[in-house]
Amino acid sequence: MLAAAVNKPELGTVNIATIVVYMLVVIGMGFWFSRRERTSEDFLLGGRSIVWWAIGISYLMSLTSTISMVMVPGETFNNGISAYILFGVVYPFTSVAAFFLFIRFYYKLKVFTPFAYLERRFDPGVRYLISILYFWTRLVYLAMVLFSSAKVFTGAADWNPYWTIPFIAVIGIVYTVLGGMRAVVWTDVMQFIVLFGGLAMAIVICTSHVDGGFAGVLEYAFEHDRGPVQYANPEFYQFHPYVRLCFWMLLLQVLIDPIFYNGCDQITVQRLLSTSTYKQAMKAAIMNGMLVIPSILMMLFIGMAVYTFYGQNPDPNLGPKEGDKALFNFISTMMPAPLPGLMLAAMLAAAMSTLDSGMNSLSAVAVKDFYLKLANPSATERQQVRLARIATVAIGVFAAVVALCITATSTNLRESVMEAMAVWGALGAILGPVFLLAVTTRRVNGRLIWISTAAAWGVNCGMVTWYIAAKLMAGMDQAIPAGWIAVPACLTALLLIASAAAKATRGRVPVGLIAATVFGFAYSCAMTLWFASGRAHGGELSFMWVTFPGVIVFLAVGYGSLPFLSEQDERAHRGLTLFSANEPVEVEAP
Repeated sequence: MLAAAVNKPELGTVNIATIVVYMLVVIGMGFWFSRRERTSEDFLLGGRSIVWWAIGISYLMSLTSTISMVMVPGETFNNGISAYILFGVVYPFTSVAAFFLFIRFYYKLKVFTPFAYLERRFDPGVRYLISILYFWTRLVYLAMVLFSSAKVFTGAADWNPYWTIPFIAVIGIVYTVLGGMRAVVWTDVMQFIVLFGGLAMAIVICTSHVDGGFAGVLEYAFEHDRGPVQYANPEFYQFHPYVRLCFWMLLLQVLIDPIFYNGCDQITVQRLLSTSTYKQAMKAAIMNGMLVIPSILMMLFIGMAVYTFYGQNPDPNLGPKEGDKALFNFISTMMPAPLPGLMLAAMLAAAMSTLDSGMNSLSAVAVKDFYLKLANPSATERQQVRLARIATVAIGVFAAVVALCITATSTNLRESVMEAMAVWGALGAILGPVFLLAVTTRRVNGRLIWISTAAAWGVNCGMVTWYIAAKLMAGMDQAIPAGWIAVPACLTALLLIASAAAKATRGRVPVGLIAATVFGFAYSCAMTLWFASGRAHGGELSFMWVTFPGVIVFLAVGYGSLPFLSEQDERAHRGLTLFSANEPVEVEAP
């Protein structure tokens, strides 16, 4: 056994100084770019003049957060590479395809956010619904970045997450408020070099401490079921709520994620809109797809390398399923100063790249989708920039508060980062499908979007209830109380009666009443599924089932309703769908 492998993780003065210097450089870049942000287009889109290759790198870095750096190696350490190898192989192609599906519409309309497209395609109500849902989803994502960053320092230095989270949030807020999109993009480029240079360094050092080196890592990991072993397991292909990983749900995720990122994710769409032309944006999207493959492979390999190292050199401070902190435990105990400081600066680079992206993008949504539309349509550019900076601060503070809540709940539920993310992001799973329906159909209208969303949310809320209850109360999944089905079923019945009464008296049922009825029915169905499957099998619900049943229901309701819908008004034919892509679009002033 290597003696260093059992040392208690801690950081020395040299490593802390390295991290501090890096943070000062990042803040300095924010000051440098703050001199050039005079209009909202400068602050939010970099004046639509940023070079494509920088946008391509920034696109990758906005999605390669500490969530990725904790989650991918951690999942590999705990369960192998089966969950992410499909993503690395398929995502680059589906991502480029999704770019061609959506981004041209946003360039045609010259919008700041993709939600303006929804208003043109449907109505203002759908725009506000999806804007608010996106806002919540990305706030949760920023909170997850802070939560995973705390995991890094817990593993590397045993720091308390309840003060690590506010510290990282403050740094991210300061330089994002100062510099806007230009600071975000160019710090992302620097952070890309630091992050993947540090990751390559960790791979070299880790393999040098493993018997057999690079080949020894692969041999040991594959012998101990950390390779893609699930693909040879018949259970992997079963559509079953108690199977932790399901091939079909992984495949659905690989198809849905690019639709989300290129269709409605303000973080990535805002980057692509920061280039000067559609062709420049296309180059950036292709570059991002090309960079994803080596990035995923590096993170998968470091997970196997750390697993092999601790398999050959056990550490009593590290449990068998503590993969989320294994890499950072290795960094702090096995790498000489100042390398741990450089590596942790690299991890902070991943956190900062996503925090700056998220805060800047959400401030764009706050200003363009809410403030200008609802509060002050005649706001000057100076007022918009000032509000964008205020919104950035508020978003960062709120994300830190949510991160602290996630830290507390994940401890009680014994969740990994991967599992916690599925639960907290359950409602946002329908965002990508909304834009898919908008672009690929003529007949779907705003009313159907509300109904499909209610059905998806009802199912996903039921799955979250099932997941949390099964985690907290052993045996609950086998003995669900009858009231858990009866109460929502009775409420749904009352809503049905109210709908019938509205139809009889007014001739038309309000869409809100229909949506509430559909939600209650879908929730009751999820509870019934829990009751039936719990009695037949039992066990803890797979985290993958928290999100994807709702996606499937949304798509089924949306596309399944098409034969019963008539052609909608002319808004669906003005260059806003695939079937009318070449028709002229009336462009509103951004």
